Amino acid sequence: MKYYLDTEFNGFEGELISMALVSDVGREVYLANSQFERAAQWSKEQAHIRTPGIDPWVWENVLPIVTTDYAAPLWAPLKQFAAHLKAWREGRDPWAARRNGWFP
Repeated sequence: MKYYLDTEFNGFEGELISMALVSDVGREVYLANSQFERAAQWSKEQAHIRTPGIDPWVWENVLPIVTTDYAAPLWAPLKQFAAHLKAWREGRDPWAARRNGWFP
């Protein structure tokens, strides 16, 4: 099985903001770093006021997209990404895992 990966970072050497994986059979998962959740919402509502520490290009072009209904990522701490990806790869729903308390 092949997987296709897309990632977004806070600038060239910044922290991971989000990652999406899609399998060649169409299964997909989209995770976003919860550290950026408030900034992402703020960038959508108050685009003219930037949050310190966020790359200007990311502020204008990435964060507003992450918060769209179409994107609808699972917001999670970065340290939980591996567990969510493992659940997805094993055929479990990472969103259900979060709702059922399988991950802190």
